[in-house]
Amino acid sequence: MLQSATLSARPAARRRFSRLLGLALVLVALSLVLAASASAFVSRGSGGGWVMQRSGTTTFLADVAFADASHGWAVGNGGTILATSDGGATWSAQSSGTTNGLYGVSFPDANGGWAMGDQGTIVTNAAGQPPKPAGPPKIVKLKPPSAKRNTTVTISGLSFGAAQGTSYVKFGSKKCTVYSSWSDGQITCQVPAKAKYGAVKVTVMTSAGKSNGKSFKVKR
Repeated sequence: MLQSATLSARPAARRRFSRLLGLALVLVALSLVLAASASAFVSRGSGGGWVMQRSGTTTFLADVAFADASHGWAVGNGGTILATSDGGATWSAQSSGTTNGLYGVSFPDANGGWAMGDQGTIVTNAAGQPPKPAGPPKIVKLKPPSAKRNTTVTISGLSFGAAQGTSYVKFGSKKCTVYSSWSDGQITCQVPAKAKYGAVKVTVMTSAGKSNGKSFKVKR
């Protein structure tokens, strides 16, 4: 009888295990989606529910800290630091001075804070001053160096900003309108549909200024 009871219990145990495994897979998939969208939910107070806020970046963000109701900072992969002064309605990139991942941040007040991360990294905005914005962007490489209109091009360089925000890329006089990704060291976008044929200069414009022009050939 003991053997019979044990055998009959096995299918039920397997079903429970299958349900738990299915739930775990759903939770993992959900966590990946939330990480990829780089969104956050913010409470509107007691009984007010939660609303989604957009960070403007697809970089994984690990931690966020607010010094008051308006001023906050978020940190994540690649030395990313985002700051807000309007309660998270809008975010802008700040230069951390490192490419190591940052996974913890603390701001006792709006005048100064600390972030920590990979390889023992600790960064602070010295003397209570907000971290300085990155310098003007610099394009190092275009891949491919020539292509037809609407072709995806990868732009590698420095100080593009962790999030696109109001920044943009131009091929000659035409702005790119289709972007696949944007990070501090790399941008992926499509050659504008109305870009001038022949040799043009590719530039990146951010709040810190205009980049150098990199030669590119728009093929027919």
